[in-house]
Amino acid sequence: MTISQLRSIIKCRKLSNGTSGDPAHAASTATNMVCTYGMDAEQGLATVSKDELFNSEAGERVRSAVNRILNKEMENAIRLISENTDKIDRLVEALIQKNHLAEQEIDALLREKE
Repeated sequence: MTISQLRSIIKCRKLSNGTSGDPAHAASTATNMVCTYGMDAEQGLATVSKDELFNSEAGERVRSAVNRILNKEMENAIRLISENTDKIDRLVEALIQKNHLAEQEIDALLREKE
């Protein structure tokens, strides 16, 4: 999920057109985490083939695991964006002015207090 998508959700509670492909990409990544890499505590290390995802008990467990991952990370992303809006706004303003920032400039902006 991109910052612009999170800002859209936080401010308008809807997705903008520019970020509409992000949920599909996030779901694909989460599915790979569960099916290919065994990265879900409930599903365990057992991998699940793509064929098993449709109309099977294993597929239902994978969908449930993927939704848990996506919901948890959405909540985390919204929290991080909400807690750091001032820093994001400073970065945006600086990028509007300069179009490019060096690492030191970014660090300085992130360390600034309101």
